[in-house]
Amino acid sequence: MIEERQAVIAAARTWLGTPHRHRQAVKGAGVDCAMIIKEAFIEAGLAPSFDQGFYTHDWHMHRNEEVYLETVKSYMGVVDERPLSLNERLAENPSFSVDPADVIMMRVGRTYSHGVIVSSWPDIIHAYFPSGMVEEVSVMGTPLMTAPTKIYSFWSKT
Repeated sequence: MIEERQAVIAAARTWLGTPHRHRQAVKGAGVDCAMIIKEAFIEAGLAPSFDQGFYTHDWHMHRNEEVYLETVKSYMGVVDERPLSLNERLAENPSFSVDPADVIMMRVGRTYSHGVIVSSWPDIIHAYFPSGMVEEVSVMGTPLMTAPTKIYSFWSKT
């Protein structure tokens, strides 16, 4: 399992610097936060290729359907689905952390529409619209700390 987690993180890191582009999955040319998670698990040999389906760039601002979250839940098990922000999780438990290669889903707008891969808590890898690219950064002190979150793991599947 440790090797599998490392393989996911290594695969995600090969996307670093790739521009943020809606619904794309072309390394070095464009990817969004949903596609990088999907591609990292596929490249690590843990998930089959699948059709992510159509979603508009702003669906999370105008609809309530949890399209992205339901896709994540179909491949991963629940670690913690309480809708707490990372700040709230840390206040509740100062030693809070997330395992490498687990996925944190964050509510942006009306739905859980931003996903990140934990590389080594509190560092994350994600395709981030504000930075315009895939980056590996500490989530601490970022605006993402206040978003409601849910946490999932490929290795918690039931």
